[in-house]
Amino acid sequence: MTFRADFLKNLPVADVLAEVVAASRPRAAGPAGQGGAVVVTAPPGSGKTMLVPAAVLDDLPAGSRLILMQPRRLAARSVATQIAKLRGCDLGGEVGYQVRFDSRVGRDTRLIVETTGIMLRRLLEDVTLSRIDCVVLDEFHERSVEMDLVLGMLLRVRETLRPDLRIVVMSATLDTGPVARALAPGAPAGCPVVSTSGRLHPVEVRYGKRGDQRELVDQVADAVGQALKYSTGHVLVFLPGVGEIMRSADAIDPLADRHGHSVVILHGELPPEQQDRVLEETGGRKIILATNVAETSLTIPGVGAVVDSGMVRQMRVSSATGLPRLELIPISRASADQRAGRAGRTGPGVCFRLWDESSHHHRPAADLPEILRTDLAGPLLQLLALGEAEAFPWLDTPEPEAIDQALRLLEMLGGSMSRGASPRSRRWGASLSGFRLIHGSPGSSLQAPDMACSGRRRSLQRCSRSAIPSVPQPMAAAVRATG
Repeated sequence: MTFRADFLKNLPVADVLAEVVAASRPRAAGPAGQGGAVVVTAPPGSGKTMLVPAAVLDDLPAGSRLILMQPRRLAARSVATQIAKLRGCDLGGEVGYQVRFDSRVGRDTRLIVETTGIMLRRLLEDVTLSRIDCVVLDEFHERSVEMDLVLGMLLRVRETLRPDLRIVVMSATLDTGPVARALAPGAPAGCPVVSTSGRLHPVEVRYGKRGDQRELVDQVADAVGQALKYSTGHVLVFLPGVGEIMRSADAIDPLADRHGHSVVILHGELPPEQQDRVLEETGGRKIILATNVAETSLTIPGVGAVVDSGMVRQMRVSSATGLPRLELIPISRASADQRAGRAGRTGPGVCFRLWDESSHHHRPAADLPEILRTDLAGPLLQLLALGEAEAFPWLDTPEPEAIDQALRLLEMLGGSMSRGASPRSRRWGASLSGFRLIHGSPGSSLQAPDMACSGRRRSLQRCSRSAIPSVPQPMAAAVRATG
């Protein structure tokens, strides 16, 4: 089954599909890391999410499956629906999705769109990824901890168990060098990188005034009025959090009512049915107030303008307390490009940035990977559960101080997760790791204080696999089983 030819020829990525597919094929001979991996970079709206996974799927053996990983549930459901329509099949047939609390995957599903959390669970339950011949990691520039964990685990799977596994990494704004070298450590330049610079529709960028001291809500209301005046279609507004969304909605409602427009909110805490409202056709113009949940992969039909606050709330660990906290920070230039691209998905668009052009060049080029700015207790617990704490192939190795801090926290929590702890405490311990690992038998427990990681300057590489003696370690067991 293939895409409609008229759709293919209009998307810039269509010109490089053959190159991407060829690069994704494992070589007949040679170790893992040579062939079978490719990095794809293309601007927002160029068609990579829609076309690349399906093209690779058509190159796989009959009956094998491809996983397309998306960072967010709404994007996963939307992408699966769009790919199914383009390939002329029912959702849950050849193409399906799996997200938390929702799945449309059938017996004949070969292309499964799923979130990073689901992919981590899959790796725990089936470390050999049976029937999976390719994994596509989309929007990899976001560099969440879960994304980095998945990539590292996939590299270990290719190295030890599945040299035939294809890995495709995609992004619009990504420093390709480190990823390419990680995917092909035996090649000086890394794995192939396929790029296209074409954009389907142009986006005009307009900057705000320098030194605008007005409240953010007032700036947003003014920019929305300008966007409605100088563009057609819906207006997508990026705001840092739910509080700003609700206050902006109050400020914009009178304008929307006067002109018969509807105001729709979108953030990650909404239930799926309310998130899906943003994709519904209402017959009128919509003003969509969203967090960065709408920044990547999600195509909202009819968006002709973007209003970008230029701010985001990001989880960081406080150097003073050692505790994670939400901080309001300026977005990077890469994120700004992603947001602007939302206006050019279905036609020419315009983006209104609420900061001046000169200050734009002083913003960071890209976001700091989450692994370098967040608490590591959760990721470390997951690696210990998998038996992969030793020499894990991080794309960016965490600082030793951050690892020490995470280990100390796990040791402190170990008092509540010892062998004599109550079932409720053991269940709580399992929830920390994100996996159901601790209540398999009455004596199962997480023995954090028994970690072979004593001393002030411990490192992740020195953590013994005996840290969780009562928990199965699927990667090591699979390697032993395959000889």
